[in-house]
Amino acid sequence: MTTTIILVSWIGVPAILILLNVRKVWNLYIRLLHDRILYGFCQVRDAIAVKAANGEISEDGAIFRTLYTNNAMVIHHHAEFGRCLVKFFKTVHEEEEMANEAANEFSDQLIKEMELADEETKQIAMKYTHTLTMALFMAEGAVFLDRIKRILKTTDEAILRFLSSSPMLSRAKRETANRCLKLMRAAMY
Repeated sequence: MTTTIILVSWIGVPAILILLNVRKVWNLYIRLLHDRILYGFCQVRDAIAVKAANGEISEDGAIFRTLYTNNAMVIHHHAEFGRCLVKFFKTVHEEEEMANEAANEFSDQLIKEMELADEETKQIAMKYTHTLTMALFMAEGAVFLDRIKRILKTTDEAILRFLSSSPMLSRAKRETANRCLKLMRAAMY
């Protein structure tokens, strides 16, 4: 009996402590990824604000509304959206179902404006789609996006192509990935 108690305390206590530390590290990792996503949105918002302040883009255009106004909403309310903006995608999904046609028209307008935009604006849009791709992956539980990208040597475009045709995702998330893909392609070419 004493041998069992000694073995349990010798193996069990360190195992519990290790599991608690793993949980702490995991929580820190998730918080780091959330902050990284938030920082990406902040970079996009700030860069597009500078372009608008310099008069290089219109504040009434779809580019400004997407990259600044929508981003500002996400940034200011990020705490309400939960870690890695999981609740944000749920909210977007509900709103898209109510106004899907308006969202498609806005996406078409955004893509047309992006095709006519200068290179710097296209680079800002690429940063936005990259950040949105990371957030979308996080919302789906794929925590290791950057590691997967490095291991597979893949691109955001390949990931978005996969997400837009993935039967594992809901229709709204596939459509969101497809819109990001279209925006990325418009910014690239």
